[in-house]
Amino acid sequence: AERVAAQVRQLVASATVRDRATGLARPAGAGDVAILFRTRDAHQEFEKALEREGVSTYVYKGLGFFDAPEVLAAAHRRELPRRAVLVPHARS
Repeated sequence: AERVAAQVRQLVASATVRDRATGLARPAGAGDVAILFRTRDAHQEFEKALEREGVSTYVYKGLGFFDAPEVLAAAHRRELPRRAVLVPHARS
């Protein structure tokens, strides 16, 4: 968790993203980063580590995230970052 938090802090401090509203390049912010977890409880250590690094967090605990059309499309087009791992959760 500590290593991921440090990498996110570095990314937010140095990356540029394209703003959805304007289409213009802008500095990345914490809201431009997502960390995906398989379970709802797995985020707690990462949330604490990110806060220690000064990166604000928001935990979205929605169901069906991996079934959302835009997530499936991004995974299909391989638009997710190379270091991200998309592991669909099998429904029982």
